[in-house]
Amino acid sequence: MVKYIQSSDVKIPGIDDNSQLSEWIDSKNIKLHQGLKIGQSSLGGIGLFLDKQEEEHPEEDYFEILRIPRSAVFDIVSLLNFLDELKLRDRAYIGEKPVRESELIVNFLSIVEPNTETRILTTYFNAFKTLQNIHKQFPKSQYFKESPLHKFDPYLSILTNTSTLEYPEHTEHEDKFIMKCIKADHAVHDEYESLIEQLKILYMTRTELDFEKLLPFKECFQIHQAIRSRTLEIPRDVETESAECAKTESNISENIQRRDSLDVTMALDMKTKTLVIGNNHDYVIDVTLAPILDFVNHCHFNNAYFDVDRDTNDILLKFKKEIYDSMKMGEEIEVSICYSPEDDIQGFLFTYGFQPRMLPNKDYYQLCELQLDMLDHYIEDGLLICKWLRILPQIQLIVNQEEIYFNFYNNNLPLLFIEDITYNDQWPDIMMEHFQKFNNIPADYDTHLDQQELINLFGYQEMNYDYINGIDPIGVLYKGEPVIQDQSQLLTLTGYDQEDSFNTLVMRAIDFLIKYLKDKQILIKCSRVGIVNSFDTMISEYQSYQDKCIDKILKKYEQDPKSLILPEEIAKSDWETQYRSPANELSLQ
Repeated sequence: MVKYIQSSDVKIPGIDDNSQLSEWIDSKNIKLHQGLKIGQSSLGGIGLFLDKQEEEHPEEDYFEILRIPRSAVFDIVSLLNFLDELKLRDRAYIGEKPVRESELIVNFLSIVEPNTETRILTTYFNAFKTLQNIHKQFPKSQYFKESPLHKFDPYLSILTNTSTLEYPEHTEHEDKFIMKCIKADHAVHDEYESLIEQLKILYMTRTELDFEKLLPFKECFQIHQAIRSRTLEIPRDVETESAECAKTESNISENIQRRDSLDVTMALDMKTKTLVIGNNHDYVIDVTLAPILDFVNHCHFNNAYFDVDRDTNDILLKFKKEIYDSMKMGEEIEVSICYSPEDDIQGFLFTYGFQPRMLPNKDYYQLCELQLDMLDHYIEDGLLICKWLRILPQIQLIVNQEEIYFNFYNNNLPLLFIEDITYNDQWPDIMMEHFQKFNNIPADYDTHLDQQELINLFGYQEMNYDYINGIDPIGVLYKGEPVIQDQSQLLTLTGYDQEDSFNTLVMRAIDFLIKYLKDKQILIKCSRVGIVNSFDTMISEYQSYQDKCIDKILKKYEQDPKSLILPEEIAKSDWETQYRSPANELSLQ
């Protein structure tokens, strides 16, 4: 193992001289296999490559090619500890402090109030970027020249220059998923504007500090996108770091109690973390930025994986020995890890900003969700019926290079096509009786519940949620009567409880989907936009993917409609349950 990346002609985003990165790697005691280097990836952007320079003889199936000390990664524990160090420095520093660094970071955290680990990381690095620009404004300040923040400069430069999806220029789009992306990005902009306004108030006497210039939205959004796409969920051994964790939790508690100008006004509840138990050890999962490791690109059939050294808590990247042995001396191969067990198209686009490459393997499938955004154009009150029957108006497409299927497993969309099912707009008239029965409330028991408030509650769910909770499906009639008291008995009640009769519903669903997709294909062609930035490129590639999927579906339908049904031997139980948009529902206690 070596402590440096070999010099390369490859341009690393944000790094003017590759030797700067090598020096930074050396300072962090990050160790790399002598054949490991950074290069331009065919998968997109920068990647890690392994050059076979000597034979490896490990006893295990995978061998170590990268070792990153826990002290070199960025997570909420390490950043909070760093903030504590900054506070101590600021309290002890005697000279002039143009802007107290720890105070500014705390102000960022207090204003944003980040509620996820990823947002906490983003808030820290936005504060770091702001301070980096403040340093430039005070070039003669000894306080800034000696700042511990300079150790973040190389990685911060990489974050602010790495290729990401840019901010969308559009405010509306016909596709529900694309609108989800647009709204999420607009929420970042709204948060940014709030942050800048509150910073202006906090530093109103410091007229030389123009926060819109010190942290332009373009840089803020770039950091947000880069961190979201580069974080990894890495286990941390609680047992070996129990003292450090106890110190961290103690510091947080102390901060909350003291609440002076340098204290973070938020609590990090360690109990909310996912515990992984194995080998008689307890682990917590940290959302982590791991330098160098985050250069590794995704491939479903990966040749490497990351692990944790149980003795040192170092983060390791391990390469498959079988593949290395098959390489010729001097041959180079790109190192890849698997970001997710399944290549879920919308999930990858939303989280990582790219679409997984279609692979030629017969046992490889991509998942793509088709949301029936315009259901009411085809079925009267279709969306309301779905809400009352707890049907998500969507279908999952299972796609590979040769085939495409509809996934009806764990999907009750066919229930929508039961004959004589209609919406009951008179449900408020029978609501109280059904509410009491559904919730096992005796008829003579005074609940002190206001009937109109309950009607408003269920009406609110009709307008804003995917499911109606807290009552049986009184919003649906069968043959004009509110007789559907339990969804589990719906098929028996309507005579579709046998395999042959249920298959009739499935075929009706397929016929409907074909009609829907034909219209959607026209809509896709009409809604194509000009390419302004990388977000538009993403939209264009996503629409092209949808268009090709629809072509394949229509071709199969013409040959044999039943061939569109996902075969049982291919189906995986978690495809439809774990890789679909979850229902938006109101939790009633």
